[in-house]
Amino acid sequence: MKNIKGTILYFMMFAMLVASCKQKKKDENLEGELKIYADTNLAVLLDQFIPVFENIYPNIQIKFVYKYEDEILQDYFDNKTDNIILSRRLSENEVAYANQHKASESSQFTFAYDAIAVFTNKNNQDSIFNTSKYTTYQMVFDNSKSGIAKVVMPDTIQKVAANLIQNFKDMQSFIVTNQAIGFVQFSNISNKNIRETNDFYNQYKLLKVKSGQDVFELNQEAIFQSSYPFMRQLTIISTQSMTSKQKLFSRFLFKSRASKLILHHGIVPAKIPSIEINMIDRNFQVEP
Repeated sequence: MKNIKGTILYFMMFAMLVASCKQKKKDENLEGELKIYADTNLAVLLDQFIPVFENIYPNIQIKFVYKYEDEILQDYFDNKTDNIILSRRLSENEVAYANQHKASESSQFTFAYDAIAVFTNKNNQDSIFNTSKYTTYQMVFDNSKSGIAKVVMPDTIQKVAANLIQNFKDMQSFIVTNQAIGFVQFSNISNKNIRETNDFYNQYKLLKVKSGQDVFELNQEAIFQSSYPFMRQLTIISTQSMTSKQKLFSRFLFKSRASKLILHHGIVPAKIPSIEINMIDRNFQVEP
């Protein structure tokens, strides 16, 4: 009898030890640094996720490695990273190429919708950018590797004379003293609750975009309706063997707190959060 009790006690202690080891291993998977390579044009938006995510998961520290689109893609294909955020989805050819060169297949999920804004200095008389008259404008792009030029002019930037500036700050300096037209990710200038955005609109104005016979104004509603010509899909791309921390962040991007932050930022989340309405006056009625 004593032997049976001793055996049971031994197995109970062994089971508790195994469970403890599993819990410790699980905890270790949900702590430490989470490094994500991301499009440099999304820095203003993505940096706002950091304090919110780390408040929910205080044992995880997010570090975004910002690079231009072409550089991030090359790093992904070269297996330098398995977790990236782009301003677009991968093409079928890119997915096929990635699946051939990476340890596991790639998955991509669009978590928000953005656009490319067209802007100029306030002294410029232009109010509309006509997509059929590229050659009549002095255009400025932040960098040929950013992907913005490919959206505005899908064929190739070499076909049209354009200035290539190293970054957005230098682009602004160029445009403020020239009658030039620049292009920037809308999420960089959409949050009017921050000082940098207000400073931008004090010096520059957004141009409407004419495509065909229609003229489109860029705002959150236009992005929601997908009516604006230069739309962008903010997408997180990972291999199917992503870590527990990567899975947590991917899921976080579709949760209510992240979606509300995206809406507050001035663009559109893929998953619109529910709106709670508290009725204080129960006798309140809407007149017909």
